[in-house]
Amino acid sequence: MKKMYQQFKCSQIMLPEHRRELEKHAALKQHEKQESSSTADEQEKEQWDRLLQASLKTGQKIELTILSRNRCREISGSVEKIYSSSGYLLFKTA
Repeated sequence: MKKMYQQFKCSQIMLPEHRRELEKHAALKQHEKQESSSTADEQEKEQWDRLLQASLKTGQKIELTILSRNRCREISGSVEKIYSSSGYLLFKTA
């Protein structure tokens, strides 16, 4: 009986390469989960574009929530310029 217990105990040890692959898989799943929660559909993109354009034309203040390095940051201000080709915008916060 003791011999069977020791075999079972040894089988619980994980090889380093298996542990690394398991960690990579977990990190990939986490990344996929974050990406899927941060993607927007076409309707949302059109709505954002309308809000940005309205702020650009009228100087209307809007509030943006930015996700950066797994943190959310909120800023408020107005759009000064939109760089469509690069996907950037100039945002006036004061």
